[in-house]
Amino acid sequence: MTLRPTLFALGALAVTAGTVVAQDWQAQLQTQTQIKSGASYANMSANGYSLMDVSRTSLLNAGASESVSITLPPGHQYKLMGVCDNDCLDLDLAVSSGGIQLAADTTTDDWPLLEVIPTGSSSYSVNVTMYNCSTPNCGYQLTVWRK
Repeated sequence: MTLRPTLFALGALAVTAGTVVAQDWQAQLQTQTQIKSGASYANMSANGYSLMDVSRTSLLNAGASESVSITLPPGHQYKLMGVCDNDCLDLDLAVSSGGIQLAADTTTDDWPLLEVIPTGSSSYSVNVTMYNCSTPNCGYQLTVWRK
Protein backbone atom coordinates (compact mmCIF):
# COMPACT_ATOMS: atom_id res chain seq x y z
CA MET A 1 0.00 0.00 0.00
CA THR A 2 2.81 2.43 0.62
CA LEU A 3 4.16 1.82 -2.87
CA ARG A 4 1.02 2.98 -4.66
CA PRO A 5 0.86 6.48 -3.04
CA THR A 6 4.60 6.92 -3.67
CA LEU A 7 4.17 6.15 -7.37
CA PHE A 8 1.23 8.50 -7.56
CA ALA A 9 3.27 11.29 -5.96
CA LEU A 10 6.14 10.74 -8.40
CA GLY A 11 3.71 10.83 -11.34
CA ALA A 12 2.28 14.14 -10.14
CA LEU A 13 5.79 15.49 -9.76
CA ALA A 14 6.64 14.55 -13.35
CA VAL A 15 3.54 16.33 -14.64
CA THR A 16 4.39 19.40 -12.59
CA ALA A 17 7.99 19.34 -13.83
CA GLY A 18 6.75 19.04 -17.44
CA THR A 19 4.55 22.07 -16.95
CA VAL A 20 7.46 24.06 -15.56
CA VAL A 21 9.61 23.10 -18.55
CA ALA A 22 6.83 24.13 -20.97
CA GLN A 23 6.46 27.47 -19.25
CA ASP A 24 10.23 27.90 -19.17
CA TRP A 25 10.74 27.98 -22.96
CA GLN A 26 7.79 30.36 -23.35
CA ALA A 27 9.22 32.66 -20.68
CA GLN A 28 12.59 32.51 -22.45
CA LEU A 29 10.89 33.64 -25.69
CA GLN A 30 9.21 36.58 -23.98
CA THR A 31 12.53 37.61 -22.44
CA GLN A 32 14.37 37.22 -25.76
CA THR A 33 11.74 39.33 -27.56
CA GLN A 34 12.21 42.10 -24.98
CA ILE A 35 16.00 41.92 -25.22
CA LYS A 36 16.27 41.68 -29.02
CA SER A 37 13.76 44.49 -29.62
CA GLY A 38 15.59 46.72 -27.11
CA ALA A 39 18.31 49.33 -27.34
CA SER A 40 21.25 46.90 -27.53
CA TYR A 41 19.83 45.12 -30.59
CA ALA A 42 17.02 46.21 -32.97
CA ASN A 43 16.04 49.28 -30.89
CA MET A 44 12.46 49.05 -32.18
CA SER A 45 10.80 51.80 -30.15
CA ALA A 46 13.60 54.32 -30.73
CA ASN A 47 13.26 53.62 -34.46
CA GLY A 48 9.51 54.31 -34.37
CA TYR A 49 8.24 50.71 -34.36
CA SER A 50 5.61 49.32 -32.02
CA LEU A 51 4.62 45.71 -31.48
CA MET A 52 1.63 44.93 -33.69
CA ASP A 53 1.28 41.18 -33.28
CA VAL A 54 2.82 38.03 -31.85
CA SER A 55 2.12 35.90 -34.90
CA ARG A 56 3.38 32.59 -33.56
CA THR A 57 4.87 31.05 -30.45
CA SER A 58 5.64 27.42 -31.07
CA LEU A 59 8.06 24.51 -30.83
CA LEU A 60 9.86 23.46 -34.00
CA ASN A 61 12.00 20.35 -34.50
CA ALA A 62 15.70 20.81 -35.15
CA GLY A 63 16.28 21.15 -38.90
CA ALA A 64 12.57 21.67 -39.64
CA SER A 65 10.64 24.54 -41.23
CA GLU A 66 7.09 25.76 -41.06
CA SER A 67 5.06 28.48 -42.72
CA VAL A 68 3.19 31.22 -40.85
CA SER A 69 0.54 33.30 -42.64
CA ILE A 70 0.39 36.98 -41.74
CA THR A 71 -1.51 40.04 -42.97
CA LEU A 72 0.34 43.34 -43.46
CA PRO A 73 -1.90 46.18 -44.68
CA PRO A 74 -0.21 48.69 -47.04
CA GLY A 75 0.70 52.14 -45.80
CA HIS A 76 3.18 51.13 -43.08
CA GLN A 77 6.68 49.74 -42.73
CA TYR A 78 6.96 46.44 -40.87
CA LYS A 79 9.73 44.51 -39.17
CA LEU A 80 9.36 40.77 -38.69
CA MET A 81 11.50 39.50 -35.85
CA GLY A 82 12.13 35.96 -34.77
CA VAL A 83 13.65 34.85 -31.49
CA CYS A 84 14.24 31.42 -30.06
CA ASP A 85 14.77 29.80 -26.68
CA ASN A 86 18.09 29.16 -24.96
CA ASP A 87 18.60 25.80 -26.74
CA CYS A 88 18.52 27.39 -30.20
CA LEU A 89 21.62 28.62 -32.01
CA ASP A 90 20.31 29.48 -35.50
CA LEU A 91 16.82 30.53 -36.59
CA ASP A 92 16.08 31.87 -40.08
CA LEU A 93 13.13 33.74 -41.63
CA ALA A 94 12.04 34.30 -45.22
CA VAL A 95 8.94 36.25 -46.25
CA SER A 96 7.10 35.79 -49.53
CA SER A 97 3.94 36.92 -51.25
CA GLY A 98 2.34 35.14 -54.18
CA GLY A 99 5.17 32.60 -54.18
CA ILE A 100 7.86 35.28 -54.63
CA GLN A 101 10.43 35.65 -51.87
CA LEU A 102 10.69 39.30 -50.82
CA ALA A 103 13.28 39.14 -48.04
CA ALA A 104 15.25 36.59 -46.04
CA ASP A 105 17.56 36.57 -43.02
CA THR A 106 19.73 33.48 -43.21
CA THR A 107 22.61 34.70 -41.06
CA THR A 108 23.89 32.34 -38.39
CA ASP A 109 22.19 33.83 -35.35
CA ASP A 110 19.17 33.28 -33.13
CA TRP A 111 17.17 36.44 -33.95
CA PRO A 112 16.42 37.02 -37.63
CA LEU A 113 15.00 40.42 -38.59
CA LEU A 114 13.27 41.35 -41.88
CA GLU A 115 11.81 44.58 -43.22
CA VAL A 116 8.66 44.55 -45.35
CA ILE A 117 6.97 47.54 -47.00
CA PRO A 118 3.71 46.31 -48.54
CA THR A 119 2.66 47.94 -51.80
CA GLY A 120 -0.26 45.77 -52.78
CA SER A 121 -1.27 42.39 -51.41
CA SER A 122 -1.56 42.19 -47.65
CA SER A 123 -1.19 38.38 -47.44
CA TYR A 124 2.28 37.10 -46.68
CA SER A 125 3.86 33.79 -45.84
CA VAL A 126 6.79 33.66 -43.42
CA ASN A 127 8.95 30.55 -43.60
CA VAL A 128 10.56 29.82 -40.23
CA THR A 129 13.53 27.42 -40.20
CA MET A 130 15.12 26.02 -37.05
CA TYR A 131 18.61 25.41 -38.43
CA ASN A 132 20.48 24.67 -35.24
CA CYS A 133 18.94 23.44 -32.00
CA SER A 134 20.85 21.60 -29.25
CA THR A 135 17.73 19.59 -28.28
CA PRO A 136 15.21 17.65 -30.42
CA ASN A 137 13.08 20.81 -30.70
CA CYS A 138 13.33 24.47 -29.75
CA GLY A 139 10.80 27.19 -29.10
CA TYR A 140 10.53 30.24 -31.30
CA GLN A 141 8.45 33.38 -31.43
CA LEU A 142 7.62 35.48 -34.50
CA THR A 143 6.59 39.08 -33.85
CA VAL A 144 5.39 41.81 -36.22
CA TRP A 145 6.35 45.43 -35.57
CA ARG A 146 4.76 48.41 -37.35
CA LYS A 147 6.05 51.90 -38.03
